[in-house]
Amino acid sequence: MIEIKGANTTAHVKTDHVDSATMDQIREMCNLPIFAGCDVKIMPDTHAGKGSVIGFTGKLQNGIIPNIVGVDIGCGIGVAKIGDIDVDFIHVDEFITEGVPAGFKINDKPYKGTIEGLSETCKRIGFDEDEARRAIGSLGGGNHFIEIAKDETGCLHLLVHSGSRKFGKCVAEYHQRVADKYIEECKKLRRDAREREFEEIRRKYSGVDVEKHINEAIERHQKRELNHDKVYNYLCSHDDISNYMHDMQVACRFAELNREVIITKIFKHFGWNVKDMFHTVHNYVAPDGMIRKGAISARKGECLVIPINMRDGTIMGVGKGNPAWNHSAPHGAGRVLGRNQAKRTLRLADYKAAMEGIYTTSVSINTIDEAPDAYKPVEVIMEHLHETVDVVKIIKPVYNFKAD
Repeated sequence: MIEIKGANTTAHVKTDHVDSATMDQIREMCNLPIFAGCDVKIMPDTHAGKGSVIGFTGKLQNGIIPNIVGVDIGCGIGVAKIGDIDVDFIHVDEFITEGVPAGFKINDKPYKGTIEGLSETCKRIGFDEDEARRAIGSLGGGNHFIEIAKDETGCLHLLVHSGSRKFGKCVAEYHQRVADKYIEECKKLRRDAREREFEEIRRKYSGVDVEKHINEAIERHQKRELNHDKVYNYLCSHDDISNYMHDMQVACRFAELNREVIITKIFKHFGWNVKDMFHTVHNYVAPDGMIRKGAISARKGECLVIPINMRDGTIMGVGKGNPAWNHSAPHGAGRVLGRNQAKRTLRLADYKAAMEGIYTTSVSINTIDEAPDAYKPVEVIMEHLHETVDVVKIIKPVYNFKAD
């Protein structure tokens, strides 16, 4: 494990396998004044990300940076037990392909049920509520998937990885704009205060004393300068933080409902009974203030899943509640190749060979950035996982669907 020290805090990285770009981003975050006093734990699946390093956990004392949670608020995996039964994967694939909107597609008709807080949030951020409701029950693209996996007893499990769709993206972007406006206002106030001080110095002093006192004032102001990267602009006022927390929680409920609707739709079509459904979520702020970006809760006794890749399956485990890990765990294997790098370097023939024995119609050049070789080996995750999770079993995929 690695310690990365910054000007305002130290990050404890729960792996020895960290590339230089990721280390630089962690150090940059630890240098920010808003991270002062933050107990940062970085999960072993960490890699550099947009707006935040992936695998971040910690509590900010004096504000919220919407970009840390990111645009796919509440993204996670819903799991439900199917049982030890025979499944026609051709029929499953046909139904999912036709019946579950994927990629940028959403449903033609809106979800009619109650979604607490949705109307208020849509009005605040200027998002069409009908469009939001039509996105309930849609998968999305990228690393989102629908999978059936089998455990060592032959029991099948359905897994759905999806999030809050365009609605969550707009929640994040709206509140980041509020943060940007707040920081710009702070900068203006500080510039105005600096100019007033300069004017006062010019009024009180003359000759070389003016330059001396102005230089001293410049030095004082530079120490308080808000010169961080714009991506780390933060919310600070009580009202702004309260509004973000409300809308973030709505997006989390939206994402969970989205997964449940997909799971229920599939189970209902095939006459299966939904059993033992639970969710593992990885982009959110918990009620206790713990931020998890590309990280999951692993409180004592908490059931959780950690997907490895579309060939090697998913870890099913139980949290240990280890405070040295911020009661958290990795949310997956973590990328070893960025999407563009994967598209440039991975071969379709190798991708097809890796997925042999798993029923899927999703293996193509369009999804090659999700090939197993784009992700870190499971050994990297398992090396220290025992400190925060009791591994119960690893379930192996027998069917996989991704948006083409």
